[in-house]
Amino acid sequence: MKPLSATAGSRPVIHGSLGFDQLRDRLAAGLPEEFAALPAGLDLSIAEGAEDRTTDTVERVTGRTDGAPRRAGRCTSRSPNATLR
Repeated sequence: MKPLSATAGSRPVIHGSLGFDQLRDRLAAGLPEEFAALPAGLDLSIAEGAEDRTTDTVERVTGRTDGAPRRAGRCTSRSPNATLR
């Protein structure tokens, strides 16, 4: 897969996939290696489909079965108590 790239101000930002060893080694630069292996292992499991599942929760809560999202309202206030219009 081709890495995604963008800029943040004048600095380039590139997002690419890392394998288990690469991620573990990068995390181990600031963490003990034994601990760095834990999130790297979780990332690998997720990449291999460990969290690839769906439920019927949205259908049960919304009553919608067509999968089409509803258009969200537009919030015109920055207040945390604002309502959608």
